[in-house]
Amino acid sequence: KTEYDPKRPQLKHPNTVAWNGDDGATSAAAGTVNTNSPGIRLSPDGAFLSGRGGIGAPEAKIFEVRRKKVKGVVEPVFDSISSKGVMTLVPATTGAKVADVAFCGEADNLKLHHVSLGIVGCDDGSVEVWDLDVDYRVGADPRYLASIRLFGGDGEGGVGGVAGGKKIVCVAASVAVSSVGNNDQHDGNASRYRIAVATSDSALHLLSYDVETTSLSVDFSIEDSAHKEGVGELQFCPSSDHYLYSTGKNNSKEVFSWKLS
Repeated sequence: KTEYDPKRPQLKHPNTVAWNGDDGATSAAAGTVNTNSPGIRLSPDGAFLSGRGGIGAPEAKIFEVRRKKVKGVVEPVFDSISSKGVMTLVPATTGAKVADVAFCGEADNLKLHHVSLGIVGCDDGSVEVWDLDVDYRVGADPRYLASIRLFGGDGEGGVGGVAGGKKIVCVAASVAVSSVGNNDQHDGNASRYRIAVATSDSALHLLSYDVETTSLSVDFSIEDSAHKEGVGELQFCPSSDHYLYSTGKNNSKEVFSWKLS
């Protein structure tokens, strides 16, 4: 059964399967979950996994990646994926659909002030930030923090100034400490994170989220990414948010590197 509208197109094979990287084996014990999405995201700290929306989904389920202690091994190792979602990301705007999902925050979940954020790009042109550092084990869902609309649901210009029948194609978020602004550190963690959004007109939009003020703003846009087929995927450099990588759609072999500052 599916909790989504049966009239909405469903994926033929919506499952996400955990594989053993040592021997290539998979088992039900390792974890097979229905993300109902053409792609998945893994949080920087490895604690959560989520589908990416993109097929008219009204929400995105977040699953827990469970670990266990093994004798002789210092760090806990992978055990399984929760069979059911432990949290749900639902766009704040009524009726909006999930276009893409990204995780943002600290890779080290042992820090005193751990930052774990869910970024949702919606089909109404908005980008939302959600706090995932909640007590989900007792049923708490992500806490809404901020949003900004790049364009209206009909493609008209929004707060970010993006206009003309656009759609959000994909989003990406930084893991490294952001260099945007003057006060980059607080309590040993990043105070700002960068978010990249690709739209259907082959443009790229760079946003910043401020942890202290919980504000989201557009830094600048690159109106032409030079991908002839349009942007297919985005990824920040894992060690520095000075650099962003983009690939084209339709199995394009083009990969561009963008220096952002």
